[in-house]
Amino acid sequence: PNSFSKDYDQINKIYEYVFKNIQTGIKLKEASALVFMEPGSFCRYFKKKTKQTFMHYVKNVRIGIAAKLLAGTDKQITQTCYECGYNNLANFNHYFKCVMKKTPSEYRKGFQ
Repeated sequence: PNSFSKDYDQINKIYEYVFKNIQTGIKLKEASALVFMEPGSFCRYFKKKTKQTFMHYVKNVRIGIAAKLLAGTDKQITQTCYECGYNNLANFNHYFKCVMKKTPSEYRKGFQ
């Protein structure tokens, strides 16, 4: 039980860090420092506890936020891209399509 509680607290710290910094940028070194680990150890720990890599998790959070913005607002796709932490529209479109199986504009059309 103590081990589970400690892991739960550490993973929650990481999740909180990601959500607070999604727009400004996520840094592996900062995330690993939150749980007092070196980046390599942190990546192994995160994957063991969540069954996904840290960067995969960050990408999924960004795409989830983008999907919510595309469905619920009239913001331009470019603006949505930057608000989700992407600095490049091509990367945003690529990852969005990989995760959602549709381009951002196709996704938005489904809600109009």
